[in-house]
Amino acid sequence: MTFSPATGQAGVDTSTYPLTTGTATWSVTGATVAADSTQFMVIATGPSLATPTVDYPVGNGVTTVNDSFWNVPLGANLIAPTLAIKTPSTNGSANVSTALVSLTGSATAATGKTVKAITWTNNRGGQGIALGTTSWSVDNIDLVSGNNVLTFTVRDSAGITASTTITLTSSGGDITAPRPRPT
Repeated sequence: MTFSPATGQAGVDTSTYPLTTGTATWSVTGATVAADSTQFMVIATGPSLATPTVDYPVGNGVTTVNDSFWNVPLGANLIAPTLAIKTPSTNGSANVSTALVSLTGSATAATGKTVKAITWTNNRGGQGIALGTTSWSVDNIDLVSGNNVLTFTVRDSAGITASTTITLTSSGGDITAPRPRPT
C-alpha cells in the first residue's frame, strides 16, 4: 500500500484501511517499513501523513518504530475500558432541583487490565476524581442553573481511556460558576 502525494504536499490519502495481519509492506513517501506478523498504523508527530481513527498509547506491547509508525503486535490488548453512570440517571440526562448533586457508576477494564482512575469535568466549571474504580461515586458536584454537561473519563492500566457524559439541568443551581476543588 502506498500513500501519496509526496512529502510536503497536502491532501495525503484520507481513506480508511483495515490493519493488515501476516506479512505486509507499507510505503509512505518513500519510507518503507516491512511488517512481519505485526500490525502498523500510520500516524504523524509533525505535519500529518495520515490521521488515525484511534489513538493507542505506547505500552502494553505497543512500541514506537519511528515518527510515522507505531508497531502494534498481534494480540496486543487494545480494548478500551467501559464506563457507565448509574445515578441520577442512566439515559444521559436528568433534571435536578438542587445546586449539589452526587453521581454513582461503574467501570470495567478488558481482561488482563485494571481500572486505574475515573475523573470528571463540568463544562460550567469544576473537575475532580471519583472515589473508587470499578464501582465509583462523586459527592456534591456544584451545578450552575441550567445545563451542566458532566464528562466522566476512565483510564485503564494500559493508559487507554473511554468517556461518557450526562447533562444535568439544574433549576436550583448556583448563579455563579463553581471554583475547582483541590483533588
